Amino acid sequence: HQTMMDVVGNNIANVNNEDFSRQTVALEAQHPNRSQFGAGVDVQGVSRVSDRFLNQRLIGEQSRAGALDIRQQGLRRLEGLFAEVEGFGLRGALNEFWGAWGSLANSPETEIYRQDLVQSSTNLADRISGLSRDFHNMRQEQNGSIAGGAGRLNELARQLAEVNTAIQRSNRGAKGDTNDLEDRREGVIKEMSSIVQLDWFVGEDTMAYVNIGNGWPLVNGRRVNPVEASFDSGEAG
Repeated sequence: HQTMMDVVGNNIANVNNEDFSRQTVALEAQHPNRSQFGAGVDVQGVSRVSDRFLNQRLIGEQSRAGALDIRQQGLRRLEGLFAEVEGFGLRGALNEFWGAWGSLANSPETEIYRQDLVQSSTNLADRISGLSRDFHNMRQEQNGSIAGGAGRLNELARQLAEVNTAIQRSNRGAKGDTNDLEDRREGVIKEMSSIVQLDWFVGEDTMAYVNIGNGWPLVNGRRVNPVEASFDSGEAG
């Protein structure tokens, strides 16, 4: 009874923990000796109420959704840069520029048309220069975000490798709470999936394996292959 109360108390204490999986106690009836009455029950173990296959699918879909969301945010920013606001956008400047050329072509001797062309050319150059600065700033922000994400991803990968090791030791008989460790492991993988698109599975050795990109083994059991953000001029992003 004490074990069951402990498990129930643990479930209640973690009701607001998103990474926690509800736990249940497995009981088995004891065989009576000389008494005709039952001898009670034995605790066979404490298990997680969790479906690993569904969790893998859920985290995988969350990862893909996160990648699409990041792409959408970038496209919205680009759309905002090209937005036409009361004639102050690039299209308005281009229309003024070509309109000035048309007017000057019809009356090349008129001084005011020449001045209009000079002014519209200056305005167009300013618009293009402003967009160039905006693109540069946006790229710098994106590069900073990528670098920060890579650093956090490597940190989580190391945590995952440590949890893998702890789970394997626990399964081999060392002291430790495998259920809580497995909850922690899935919580780490969930956070990783919010940074990068990934696929993962648990091998027969009870350790989790995480691949990113085109199959890059970020976490291979106890081993971590860290990633590095690269911003060479010849590379996109």
